[in-house]
Amino acid sequence: MAFMSRALHACEKRYPAIEKEATTIIESERRRQHFLKGRHFTLITDQRSISFMLDQMNHSKIKNKKILSWRLELSQLSYDVRHKPGNENVAPDAFSKICSSASTSALRNLNDALGHPGRYGQCAATL
Repeated sequence: MAFMSRALHACEKRYPAIEKEATTIIESERRRQHFLKGRHFTLITDQRSISFMLDQMNHSKIKNKKILSWRLELSQLSYDVRHKPGNENVAPDAFSKICSSASTSALRNLNDALGHPGRYGQCAATL
């Protein structure tokens, strides 16, 4: 498992939500391309439209040039796309666990222990 982060560029902030999520897949592919080439892997997403857009079996149904260029970029890799509905994603990430089960004082203690410069008592996703 690996983690990465990157701020959206000004033009990317205007993308529809589906394209923003697809951008994360493409960006992670670009950063891990050296690892993914020559290996078969599975992309799992909770967005049915993204699984449709990036599925290699849907040849001529996509008309968006940006999505077509992303598909072309991904075509050099061997992968399957699988849709997994959100209600089946039962293993939350660490931030979700902390935000859903910890009190504000527990978050403040964790924030102090990690030396995080952010605000107290808010989930990382809402900052």
